[in-house]
Amino acid sequence: MELNITRFFNECAPMDYSASIAELGQSAGADTWRAANDDSAEYMLLDNEAKRDAFRSFVKSSGGWNADEISAWSDIELNALCIQWIAGDIRESFYLDFKPIDWNAYKNAENEIHRIFKGIDNEIYFYIGE
Repeated sequence: MELNITRFFNECAPMDYSASIAELGQSAGADTWRAANDDSAEYMLLDNEAKRDAFRSFVKSSGGWNADEISAWSDIELNALCIQWIAGDIRESFYLDFKPIDWNAYKNAENEIHRIFKGIDNEIYFYIGE
C-alpha cells in the first residue's frame, strides 16, 4: 500500500520526529515521540482502517513489536510511529536532503531500500510493504 505523504514531506522538519541522543541529548527518544504524537492529528497519514492495518502489518514484520503491543496503540500513536518512520527514512537518504531532489539518483542508488518515491502525478508516496 502507498501513502500519499506529499504535504508531510514538504512541511515537516524530519529531525523533530527522528533524531539521536547525539543530536538532541538524553531525551531525544521522548522528545521525538512527543512531537510525533502532538502532530499526529495534523498529519493523519493513516486516515482509514485499511491504511492502519497495512502499517500494523509493516511494523509487525520489522520485529520491533509483537501483535499485542501493536494492537494496544491508539490511532494517534500508530500514526505517530508512521510519522517517525517516514521522517527517519527522509533523514537516512542523502538524496532527499537536497532541494531540488534528484529523484532519479535516489531511485538508482545501490544498496538502499527506497520506500519514498515520487509518483507520475508528482505527488510523494511512502510504500508500506515488504
